[in-house]
Amino acid sequence: MTGLSDTAPEVERLMFEAYRRMTPARKWKLVTDAYTLARQMHAAGHRLRNPAGSDEDVNREWVLMTVGPGPWIDRMEFAAMSPPAEHVRPIMYVVSVLDDLNICYAIGGSFASSTHGQPRHTQDADFAVEPFPGKERLFALRFPADEYYADEQMIRDAVARRASFNVLHLATGFKIDIFVQKDRPYDRELLARRIKAAVLGSPKVSLISSRRRTPFC
Repeated sequence: MTGLSDTAPEVERLMFEAYRRMTPARKWKLVTDAYTLARQMHAAGHRLRNPAGSDEDVNREWVLMTVGPGPWIDRMEFAAMSPPAEHVRPIMYVVSVLDDLNICYAIGGSFASSTHGQPRHTQDADFAVEPFPGKERLFALRFPADEYYADEQMIRDAVARRASFNVLHLATGFKIDIFVQKDRPYDRELLARRIKAAVLGSPKVSLISSRRRTPFC
């Protein structure tokens, strides 16, 4: 990484190439998928905070946050939405790799924000992970070169410096930013306070918590 960017130059180049190849309809689908996924994360967060809440309660909270109070609150109807597969697939693939290699992680960024109450729609996902020296090559090899860009040397450098690296899903330009935990109290607490949540079609995804300490590592 250079400067203040969390995206490596080669990843940025490949990401822009992926976008240039897309039709306008394809790009629009990715935008609407990001919105749908933010709604899914918000719904999961609402149910974490209010286990007895109904679908109507979830929709009401969403409208209050995104539109504001008004007579439309009780008139709007929402169809059930499945998680957008294209956005979910690369995220859950990274989750599976981290789980298989026994690397502690927590998803943060827009996904944690949407779950904990402030919806955001982005074309990337942020992961915080514990340092995993000795597993860099195993990690890189888990990503097929025809589907993902994952550079082993970038990963080694990030683990050694406790910095960040990227994994790119080539078909969608969806970027996973992986931040290696620094040896600071704040960073240690961040992973120690992660929670398990039923999101992204899985009952056990780890998210950064905004509230309680729940040690898993």
